[in-house]
Amino acid sequence: MKYTFEVKELFGKLKRLFIPLIEKKHNNLRTGSRFEQIDNKLIDLSKRLDATLTKDRSGYPAILGAFEERRIDWVDNGIFKAIIIQPNFERRGVNTAIWNFINIAWFDDGFSIHRPQWIKLLADKVAFEVIEHNIDELLNVSEHNLTGIKMADLK
Repeated sequence: MKYTFEVKELFGKLKRLFIPLIEKKHNNLRTGSRFEQIDNKLIDLSKRLDATLTKDRSGYPAILGAFEERRIDWVDNGIFKAIIIQPNFERRGVNTAIWNFINIAWFDDGFSIHRPQWIKLLADKVAFEVIEHNIDELLNVSEHNLTGIKMADLK
């Protein structure tokens, strides 16, 4: 009987020691970035445009939860420009099953209430894999769209 108790106690200690390590390894494998296959292309474009690449929104309001996204921002002749890859925002929060690929340009003089803007959705509510598979074309079209935007195009 004494040995049974010691074996159970030893098993309990081993379990408490190893289960967290196994869970940590499993979580690291499971929580790798979904952008892993396209991040280098986003980095290259942001360098070419002398832009800033931002990743994720971990500090976003808790009601929406933390989610992955990518955003390339730059200013060209006073026009703010961005390429945004983000999950779909819905009334109940962020839906990471469907994604959007957005081009946006806007003017903000810091004084006006109205901000003239131009928006083009290149992918609307699609699976992330669709964006991943078409990333070269999406980035080429985005670069063409946004480098060609002039103040007269903003509404």
